[in-house]
Amino acid sequence: MYRQGALPKGACPRCFAPLNAIALGAFQAQGCRICGGIFADNALSSRITSILDRTIVADAFSHAARKAAQPLDLHGPKLSCPECSLAMLPNYVQAANARVDACAEHGTFFDAHELEAVSRAYRRRREAGVPQAPRTTPSLQRTIESSEAGPVEVGIWQLLASLLK
Repeated sequence: MYRQGALPKGACPRCFAPLNAIALGAFQAQGCRICGGIFADNALSSRITSILDRTIVADAFSHAARKAAQPLDLHGPKLSCPECSLAMLPNYVQAANARVDACAEHGTFFDAHELEAVSRAYRRRREAGVPQAPRTTPSLQRTIESSEAGPVEVGIWQLLASLLK
């Protein structure tokens, strides 16, 4: 097997065809006309997992219409980011039965029909009451920032009291 060169900037990580600008609701993404894949930046990826935006899902479905879904391959090769050409981290979304590939700096690549499946899986998770990742509260953030600036004596009880306010 020969080594493959770096992915050209703006090329589809799945089939290497050029990615084109597409609209997903009020957001812009990059879509492949050949395989139906979509590369979403981090802001759009966050929106996909935090709320079911029906216009995003409908636009993604229209983009991938008449494209076959990729067979799930959990152990396939890592895909390259279309922006920086570095290997993206594969993430298995069990509830969607999908493997999405993410570049921490630039965004997430969804194969044809995966964006809709992932968005719906996260909606089901929210409806079932599965807790999201813990977020730092503003008062705790101030406490952390002030303790990073210098030694601040904050006892555990004061910290808990500030969190319960």
